[in-house]
Amino acid sequence: MTSRQTTRTDSDPGVRRGGSGLDVLFCADYLPPSDGGVEHVVDGLARRLSARGYAVGVFTLAADDESIDLCNHPDVSVFAARKIELTDYIGLQSAISPAAVRRFKRVLGETNPSIVHVHNRFFFTSYLALAYKHYSGYSLVTTLHLGELDHLDGLGGGAAKLFQRTLARQLVTRSDAIVCVSDAVGSVARELGSPPDRTRVLRNAVDLEAFDVAPSAFDKTLLYVGRQVRNNGPQDLIAAAPAVADRHPDASIHLVGGGPLEDELTARAVTLGVDDVVHVHGFVDDVTEYYLDADVFCRPSYSEGLPLTLLESMATYTVPVVTPVAGSREILANGSTGRFVPVGDPDAIAETIADLFDRPETVEHVSRRARAYVEENHSWEQRTDDMIGIYEELGMKPSAAATARSRRKSQTSATRSDGGNQ
Repeated sequence: MTSRQTTRTDSDPGVRRGGSGLDVLFCADYLPPSDGGVEHVVDGLARRLSARGYAVGVFTLAADDESIDLCNHPDVSVFAARKIELTDYIGLQSAISPAAVRRFKRVLGETNPSIVHVHNRFFFTSYLALAYKHYSGYSLVTTLHLGELDHLDGLGGGAAKLFQRTLARQLVTRSDAIVCVSDAVGSVARELGSPPDRTRVLRNAVDLEAFDVAPSAFDKTLLYVGRQVRNNGPQDLIAAAPAVADRHPDASIHLVGGGPLEDELTARAVTLGVDDVVHVHGFVDDVTEYYLDADVFCRPSYSEGLPLTLLESMATYTVPVVTPVAGSREILANGSTGRFVPVGDPDAIAETIADLFDRPETVEHVSRRARAYVEENHSWEQRTDDMIGIYEELGMKPSAAATARSRRKSQTSATRSDGGNQ
């Protein structure tokens, strides 16, 4: 494997920390630069825990020529096993790795983690962690990122529903803590048998500093960000493009993100005669500039948990147009901080987008309310605090840096209290 020098692969079982144990070992089948929301949540949490003095590792799957951003981090240990990618075959993000079975066992023996935290009930690595839990004695934390599956169809949808009725139920009931990214995902967890006293809702966070920008000039730019898979609905956005272009021939539509539909979407835009309006960019290293240039964001998903791209669009003063699935219903106030469109309805998508392009003042007002909402409710600082609280309830000891940080907070609060009594 040629990921980067600091990746620990099948043939290189060493650990950058020598013999010391890990506080938390994350498991995720994909990591950035892969452009899914789960990957960025894992990456962000690993970096912030490390910054607070915790010993952090990540176990993932990767192809021979695949890079991993976290390998550049000096204090996060990254372990990878070679994967077999299935996404193109079933239409949903999916991979397996026979090599990971033995590799994961070796990593556990070398790192002795206190907590193993898995992400996504459909990831292969989640079930490795479940299989070894009984023998290794760690506490297992599972974050559920995806809500109901009602709108999924085809081979991928059928496979996901079968998986949920069988293995996912085992994962949920045998985890020591379940973290849900929305109340809707919490309902799914309860349906799968998650005990209420082990279930917490911690909504996704957005890096407000990375998106600390002023609104861009209005120029009728529409943006989609996400993997190009049917579950995310980019095919419906392409189908809506002709009607948008008829009413606003000066509009531009940008689809950013890799995936199996990329070539199909490009060809479909040509067939519909909107290839001068629609631009399919595929994977890009940094989506920030696309957000900054956009006026409206659209992700017409069929199933979600709480899409990170929705929060990012709101943080960049971009009006979100999304389907009312799972966590989107909980954070978006229709008409106030964004717009809802029905699932699988290109006509409604086109009408909503065209209407917003007719109303630049509405776009400005809605975008400012959206930014204010995420500033108040979705900071990484609070989410990291809450996650550490769950780990400590399961027996993880505070790091020296975290203890000192807590002491400083207490001293600051005491000083303010004394000052108030003078």
